Order: sequence, then structure tokens, then C-alpha cells
Amino acid sequence: MDSSRKPVKKNPRKGAFCLSQLFFGWILPLFWRGSRMGLGKDDLTKCLKQDRSEQLGDQLEEHWEREVSQARIANRRPKLRNALFRTFYKQCLFDGFLIFLFVLIKTILPVVLAQLLIQFQEPTNSTHLAVQMLDEVSIATTLPPVALPLMSGLSETTETLQNDLAFDENAMINRRRRKRRIRIDNDSPAPGNTIYMDIASTGRQDETWETTMAPDGQLEASEEGTMDSNSLVGANGTVIDDFTTFLHHAWNDTFWLSGLLVLLTLLGCFCCHHSDLRQRLIGARMRIASCSVIYRKTLRMSKKAAGQTPAGYMINLLSNDVSRLDYGFIYIHYVWVLPFQACFTCYLIWRRVQWAAIVGVVGLLVKTIPVQTGLSRLSSIIRMRVAKKTDQRVGIMNELIQGIQVIKMYAWEKPFHKVVSNARKKEVRQIRWASYIRGIYLSTMIFTERSTLFLAIACCVIEGRAITADIVFPMAQFFNILQLTAAIFYPLAVSLGAEALVSIDRIQEFLAQDEHDPNAQASGLKRNIDDLHLQDNIGRPAIDLQNVTASWEETTDKTLKDLTVQIGTGKLLAVIGPVGSGKSSLLQLLLGELPIQNGTATINGDVSYGSQEPWLFTGTVRSNILFGLPYDRQRYQAVVRHCALTTDFQQLPDGDKTVVGERGTSLSGGQRARVSLARAVYNNASIYLLDDPLSAVDSHVGKHLFDEVIGPRGYLAQKRATRVLVTHQVHFLKEADWIVIIEGGKLVTQGTYTELANGKVDFGKLLNCGVKGAKEHGSTEEDMLASDIPEDEIPFIDGVTLDGYKLLKGSTVSLRGVTPSSCASSIAENLGRQVAEDQAEGTISWRIWATYFLSGGNILMLMFTFIMLLVSQAIVSGSDYFVTYWTRQEEKRLVNPDEVYTSTVDFLYTYGVIIIGVVVFTIFRGYLFFNICMKASRNLHDRMFARILTAPMRFFDTNPSGRILNRFSKDMGAIDELLPKAMIEAIQILLVMIGILTMIAIVNPLLLLPLIGAVALYAVALKLYLRPIQDLKRLEGITRSPVFSHLSATLTGLSTIRSSNAQEKIREEFDELQNVHSAVWQLTMASNAALGLWLDCISTAFVACVTFSFIVLHQDTYSANVGLAISQALILTGMVQYGIRQTTESIQQMTAVERVVQYTEILSEVRRLDVAPGSWPF
Repeated sequence: MDSSRKPVKKNPRKGAFCLSQLFFGWILPLFWRGSRMGLGKDDLTKCLKQDRSEQLGDQLEEHWEREVSQARIANRRPKLRNALFRTFYKQCLFDGFLIFLFVLIKTILPVVLAQLLIQFQEPTNSTHLAVQMLDEVSIATTLPPVALPLMSGLSETTETLQNDLAFDENAMINRRRRKRRIRIDNDSPAPGNTIYMDIASTGRQDETWETTMAPDGQLEASEEGTMDSNSLVGANGTVIDDFTTFLHHAWNDTFWLSGLLVLLTLLGCFCCHHSDLRQRLIGARMRIASCSVIYRKTLRMSKKAAGQTPAGYMINLLSNDVSRLDYGFIYIHYVWVLPFQACFTCYLIWRRVQWAAIVGVVGLLVKTIPVQTGLSRLSSIIRMRVAKKTDQRVGIMNELIQGIQVIKMYAWEKPFHKVVSNARKKEVRQIRWASYIRGIYLSTMIFTERSTLFLAIACCVIEGRAITADIVFPMAQFFNILQLTAAIFYPLAVSLGAEALVSIDRIQEFLAQDEHDPNAQASGLKRNIDDLHLQDNIGRPAIDLQNVTASWEETTDKTLKDLTVQIGTGKLLAVIGPVGSGKSSLLQLLLGELPIQNGTATINGDVSYGSQEPWLFTGTVRSNILFGLPYDRQRYQAVVRHCALTTDFQQLPDGDKTVVGERGTSLSGGQRARVSLARAVYNNASIYLLDDPLSAVDSHVGKHLFDEVIGPRGYLAQKRATRVLVTHQVHFLKEADWIVIIEGGKLVTQGTYTELANGKVDFGKLLNCGVKGAKEHGSTEEDMLASDIPEDEIPFIDGVTLDGYKLLKGSTVSLRGVTPSSCASSIAENLGRQVAEDQAEGTISWRIWATYFLSGGNILMLMFTFIMLLVSQAIVSGSDYFVTYWTRQEEKRLVNPDEVYTSTVDFLYTYGVIIIGVVVFTIFRGYLFFNICMKASRNLHDRMFARILTAPMRFFDTNPSGRILNRFSKDMGAIDELLPKAMIEAIQILLVMIGILTMIAIVNPLLLLPLIGAVALYAVALKLYLRPIQDLKRLEGITRSPVFSHLSATLTGLSTIRSSNAQEKIREEFDELQNVHSAVWQLTMASNAALGLWLDCISTAFVACVTFSFIVLHQDTYSANVGLAISQALILTGMVQYGIRQTTESIQQMTAVERVVQYTEILSEVRRLDVAPGSWPF
């Protein structure tokens, strides 16, 4: 069916070696080519085998059928989620391990940071005093820790300072080692003195390290556990002892700690991005498999179920609902990772600050999980409401586009505009609530960590603990990392998972619809497909109906009542009756679509069907006639000639290779009818069911079609085929072998023409009128077919114009009354150009951005929102810097306790007020931004719809309905929900990044140099990425449209497809269309992951510069400044890549705005300036 060119290029990911897969090197050639020349349809690649639609559809269908069988045995409803789980759970196991490793690494990072900050801790006066006291009482180097409290010679001051010795003195020693690596001067303890230090400096007091200063100034260590022979000092130490000694030295060395910090950060980046990509690809496979299963169900769905299921509902399933599977389970592993991470984080913080750890961790979980879970449930409820409202709107739009000719002819634009506007208002009302909830959710990401840090610090103040950098900044990092899971990933897992489950339930409800039984043995319809009916066996009828009663609904009035009809092989049966009498229902019964309630129906032979409404799909004229059957040139030419299509091929610009639009909208009604009839005739069947094929053609053309195709001397009669003709053309009844008259679903009478004409039924008057109408047209078959075309060759077949054949100017075949000479140029202009969808090039223009934002508010409103964004970010950054100022003052207080400083309680109150301001301003700015986005979405939809209503018919002739519906479903869905979320996240992250970089530059201005280098590398990566990703997004939208068009065409021609046994062929076409789209989608996801990894690698290099700069440059600084710089730089590793990805995601989603804006600029119909006289029409 699909005539478009399929991708031939090899997928670059296929065959890539391990290192290339690890660093995404395989995608670099695509980026390089795309950044220089752009990407187009010629750059489309083949889909990978594991992502092909047919394979994934087979797997899910197998598990779904198994689930249905198990549910039937267990007497329960089958659940699609169970089938999806069994299909994809094995692929998710390794991803779970990667995510667990990523969380573990991120949780260990603050421990390393705390130990690193201890090395920068300033020694206090109390430390010097304690060391002198220890010297005076001659503490031995081998004195056990438990003996210290028993020493009566120490003063009370010395006894209270023992805990401070753990980090104060050791920090002093290591500070000296870090700066010059020389022997400790007079400030250090005397050689042989013992300093007691926690191995992790995190508050552990059960394992103590004895650190000894050797005469050469080098530190030696021995571990005291049970006071036995575990000493690490001495020349006879084992390999394990030496390794333990090395670990101890490394744990107290700033170079080793900095290297470990950078290495863990880099390893976490690889785990994060590869696990994220794998989960997204699994989500895409779920969507692909679900789409394939939905389409297969569509082909099997009964006619009754299809009639009860709106087209908009099914289109929405394939556009919006299945798209929830792309993102629904990306973060599902964080649901089980969160409890482990929370317990582990609480344990690590407890080792330093005890009860403050419980307050902080529990407080963070209480603020995030219940609130976010409640918001997620509310979001899923609203999502269901939005989906229903969207179904209604898309369904109305589908009906409007299908009947646009009638709407324009009767000038019904205003009534339909009101109907669609009301549906859109109801939809927007629900979307607005969903947007506000999303705004609150995104705002919590900003203040959750900071409010939690406030609670933990308040607990430390109450306990009387010093607020130092080695406590505050690692604790902030712990909360930031835990918040990443508790406030972002876990709620996303719940909310997106809930929305995905809602969509799965909707798909499940669709899959539970009744199916069409092709054999229908249980329903009373028997099919015998063999060759016996082709023989002269008069005793065996081709069709035998015995007392048949049928109905679409069991509870309603019967559609057909007690029918008994027999038709012999090779005969012509004519079925007539008034409108709505049940003629078409009789054909639906013979096709197996109409369920039989009583009686039996036997069909001996295979069936070909020609529908009453001509059905054509987007493709060439030839593909519409062949409909997947092999091309037999001789048979094809005979069918074309008998169906009077020869002249039409001459008129078309490419002959039978001309591409016609969906439903054949570029052809006249008569041409569509003849192409549809030719498809039915080309199918080499034994029984032909023709539903009034002559009503759409002129009477003289109808006479030709009857004589040459349907009648007793026609093409089908020569094949001894049985023909059932439903018609209103009573003047053809004389040629019929048997006539059946139906009225009200009942058989009024039946017999031959002679019997009926002799008085059994009084329809002579109607017959005479029909004959008279036929005579009045006066055109003859010879007039219509007058040409010098030889019998064995048809011109313009294969799209080649044969020499000597010109347009037949004398032909009477018309396109709705227009002569061929007058319409040939018009057809040539319209046809052959409608399949290719325009693809914009380059970046999104500023005009599109301006159009979007100005659609949401005026200049003053936009400026006020922008100012509020800046003010709120200033308060957020100010809260972070205030913590640095506070801890620096606390360190000064410890060093110089005699000086007067602001009290800790005052600092706490001030910090609390700032946190309140953060909460208020972040929520308010989210409300303002989403309000602008909702207004923009509503206005863009209204403008586009207004232009569609006033567009000329040529627009609908050259654009399939699936392409138009794609704008109103998928693109508007992106503008309604996806674009605002991506933009607000990008804006928030951009502002946070500016604040972080500003604070780092303030702490250490020399870091501006590596900062400039990092920004330059960011720009290079973006230059390689930005243009290709926009082109890929456009290609994704273009390759998605044919999927919807294919479904829409299938729904219209379902009976024709099934009667031609073409289900497998068009299913393959659908799968191939999905494969083309999937290849683009997977490249898009891989591009995002590659950019994220590369940017995080650059950010990790910047972290290394920040960390080592405080060591290499020998710069005396407060540990608070060091903690601020390093902790903020660590945040950059995930934030930069996510912010840029969200920025590019905003740009990608802005292509939906670009596509909608294109439709807001469609030229309207030319309005006549003539004004009717005031007295008209009287």
C-alpha cells in the first residue's frame, strides 16, 4: 500500500565495537554530517532487528494470548500489564543493576567530600592547647584509647577536647603535608605523640587509628582494635598490612581523595546515561509492540465493535496513549532503590551528626513521597479525563476532515467551529489543572533539599554542634542526592507509571473488543473455498441462505429477518429495495461481518468485495488496483480496459504510477468508483459482492461497466464468476438471472425479471423510468471508447506515455461534468505531489518562539514573568551562599572564640526566612509560566482550526487526513503538556547553573579559566548536536504521520481489506511504517544520551580542575569556600547535561509549534466580493 521509498542505509549502531558503544562514538559521523549539511529523508537508516515492529508485536501478542487463556481459566479479566511485564522484564534486569550502581556511587561521593574537606579544616586554638597538655603528661605512643578518660592528670578542658582532636589536629597535620610535604614544625606534636582519628572522619568511635609522627616527618599508622599483634608499624609487615597502610595514607591525602572523587563522578556518569538510554529504548519497544497489537486487533475487530469504537479513540490510542509507554517506566527501578538509598544515606549521616540524620532523611521523605504520590494520583485521574476529552475532540476533527466537502458545500463551518471549540474548552480546562499540578511538582525540586538542610541544621544547633563545612556541605550533598531519587525519580516513576497504566488499561479495553470470525462456523456462516463451484455443477449453489435472521445487536430489532435465497454458480443476482432496507447488510452478512442469529448461510467459494463508498488509500493508482496481489500485465490491462480507466490514465501525469491521495481525493467520484471496482475485479475470486458500484458514475459509463464487467456478457461472466449486485439502477434488472427485493430487512419477493415483470410485483413504472433515464443520455459505449488504442496495449501504464496516443478530446468521460481537456492541467498540478510532507530546515526561527510566547500573553506579562524568574533564582542562590557565610563565621568562632560574632540562633532564623521565600517565589513563578503556556496552546489551536475550516479544497486533496490529524492530536498534545514541562525545567536549570558558576567564580576567580574552557567545549558539543537533533525531530514527526494515515485508511476500508484477505499485507505495511519511525526515534534517543555523556565528561573535568586547584595552587582558604565550590561543581555534572538536554527537548518540542504555525498560515479560500442584491432571492 505504501509507495514511499524505504530506508536502505545501515543503522550506524549495528556492528559498533564496545568502546564505540561505551562513548557513543558510532553516532559521531551522523552528528558531523548533520551539523554541516543537515539530515533529510535520504539519511534515514534501517531499524535494528531487536526493535522491529513485527518481531515485538509477535512477542507481545503471544504473551497477551497466553494471559487471556490464563484469565479465562482463573475467571478474571486479562491484564495487558502482565503481558507487557512477561515480554520485557528480562531486558530490565541489567538496567536495574546499573541504576543501583549509579545510586551507590552517588551516595558514597559525600563521604569522600567530607574527608576531603577535613584536610582543609583550620586548626583551632583549643587544638594547640590540648596538644601541649598531652605533651606535659607524656602520653605514650602505645597508650590505648580507653585509657584516656582514666587519666587524672588531664584538666577538665583537655578531657572535653578529646573529640575535637579527631579532626582538628589531624586536619592541621595534613594541611601542612598538603601544602609543602615537609616535616611538621613546632605547631605539630612531638615525634612519637599519638593523635586519635576516625578512619572515615565521620563520627566513628568504635575503630580508632593511632597516627605516629616519625622523625623524618612522615606519618605512620597502626590500628588498635583488640590491642593484640595487629600493628602495621615495623619492617616485618605483611602485604595486607602494607596495603592497609597505603589505604590509610590515601584516605588522608588530598591528591588521592580528589582523584577518587573525580573517578567516582565519571563512573556514575557512564552508569546513569547508559541505563537511561536502555530504559528509554525498552519503553519505545513497549510502544512499538502495543501499536502493532492495536493495529492487528483493528484488522480482527468485528464490524459491530468497529462501529461502536470512534475513529478518534483509536487514533488517540496510537498517538497519545501509547506515547506514555515511551516514558512511563524509565524510572521504575528507583521505586525499589529508594528504600535502600534512604537507609544507607541515613546511616552515613548518623555517623557524623546522629539525630539530625533521622530528622533530615525522614523529613525529606515525608515532604516528598506522600506529597508527590498524592500529586501523581491526582495527575493520573486528570490524565484520564484529559484523554477522554481529547478522544472527543480528535473524533470530531476526524469526522470533520472526512466530510469537509459536505461542510463547505452547505456552509456549515460556523456550527462545526462551535462544536470543536466547546470540545477544546473542556479539554483545556482539564489540562490547566494538570499543568498547575506539574508546576507545583517541579517547584518542589527547588526547595525540598534546602528546606531539609534547614531542618537538619536546626537539629544540630539544638544539640549544640558546631556548624562546620565538613558537616554542612557533605550533608547538603547527601540530601541533594537523596532528593534526586525521592523528589524527582521516584515521583516520576509513580506519576509517569500511573499515566502509563491508565493508557495500558485503555489499550486493554480496546483489545477486549469483539473480533471478526472469518469462518463464523458458530454463527451459522459456512465457507467452502474450493474449485468445485467453478465446474458446471448446477445442483450446488454458490450462495445458499436458509431462514437467516441477523442483527448487529442481540437486543435490538433484527437487521435481516428470515431470508431464504439461493444463487447458482456463475449467475448474476440483483438485490434492490428502498434506502435503508438492508441491501448492504445482506452483503455484510455474506462477508461474515453481520452476526447471524438464526438460520444458516453457505458460501461455496472465495469472495471479492466492492464497497458502496469507493475506498482508496494513499499510493499509486496501480497499487490501489493490485492491492498487494502480484502484477499480471495481461489481466491488469484487461481489467483497466473493461473498467473504462484507459482515458483516465492518459489524463494523469504519471499514468497508473500517479500517486493519489487518501480516499482518492485528487480523483473525481466516478474515477474513484472505477478504480475501486477495478480492484475488486482484479482479485481473481469466484464470488463478487458489488455494493452499488454504478451510482457514482454517469449513466452511460454505468451502462459500459455493466455490459463489460458485471452483465451476462461481461468480463466476470466470462470467468463463470457469481455476482451479487446491489443497485438502484432498475433498468439493469432485465439482464439479471435472479432478482431479490428487500424492504425493512425482509424478503418481499424474488424471482426472474420475467416473473416480476408479469405482475408478481408492481414495479413496472419504476422500471420504465429507469429505462427512460438511460435512453435520455444518448451517449453510447462506442462514443465513450472511441479511440485507436490497440487491444493488447494500454497507454500510460507504468507511467510511460506511448508515442501516438494523445488526449482524447472527444471523449465523453468526465470528471463530475468537467471535460478532460479542461481538467488535465489541474490534475497534473495536484497529483503526484501529495505524499511528501514538507520538512523545515535549520534551527527553530526566533519568529516561532515569538509567536508562541506572544500567543500566551502581552509584552508586560512576559516581562513580569521574566523578572519573577530572576528574583526567585536570586533568592535560591542567596540561600546557598548564606550557608557558606554561616559556616565560615562558625569556623572563625572556633578559631577565635573571644571575638563577638552573630549568634547561631540568629543565623538559623535568617536562614528559615530565606527558605520560606524560596518556597513562595518558586511556586509563584511556576504558576505564572504555566499560565502563559496554556494560553499559548489554546490560541494556537484556535488559529489553526480557523484556518483549516477556511482552507481551499486543494489543501485537503493534497494532504491525507492522518497528516492533518497529526497536528491536532500528537502536535497539540506536545504543546499542551510536553513543551511547558521541558521549558520550565530548562529555564530553572539555566538559572541555577548561572548561580552556581557565579558562586564558584567568587570563591576562586582563577577558576574562570577552566570555566571558559568548559563552556567552549559545551559550545562545540552543542554545535555538533543541535542541528542534527532538530532535523531528527522533524523527521520523527514526518515519519509518524503515515502511521496515522494508514490506520485511518484501514478503518475506512476494513470490509474491503478482509474480503480481499489482505490483512497480512497491510499489517506488514504498518509494521514497516513503524520501523521507519522507530529508527528515527532510536537515533534521537541515542543522540540525547550521547550528548548527556559527553557534557558530563566535560563537567567532570571541570570538577577535577576545581578540586585540584585548591591543592596545586597552595591557596589558603576557608574550608567553607572549598566545600561550596566542590559541592556546587558536583551538582554541575548532572545539571549541565540535563539542562542542555531539556533545552534541546524544548527545541524539539517547539517543532510541534512550528508545524502548527505552518497550518495557521494556510491560505484561505478566496472570498467573493459580489454582494447579493437586497431583494435576493425574491
